[in-house]
Amino acid sequence: MDYEYKKPTEKIENKEVYEDGANTPDQVTVYKCFCGKGTIEYHNVPGFDDSFFWIECPHCEEKYRYIEWCGYEWRVYK
Repeated sequence: MDYEYKKPTEKIENKEVYEDGANTPDQVTVYKCFCGKGTIEYHNVPGFDDSFFWIECPHCEEKYRYIEWCGYEWRVYK
């Protein structure tokens, strides 16, 4: 897979979200997307060693397939 490194975009908010049937909340950090028209959500699930990114922008979702942390930067897969 082809990828590039990007600095995290501007942070918009931090929130806690109870997903379906969860008894502990996901810690969600919302960032602006790369084009600025949508958002990228980083979900951290404490206690389960699980985390993931969710792209909430039709343009960026089509262009980028997957994001993961790599140190202080994002590794963004095309």
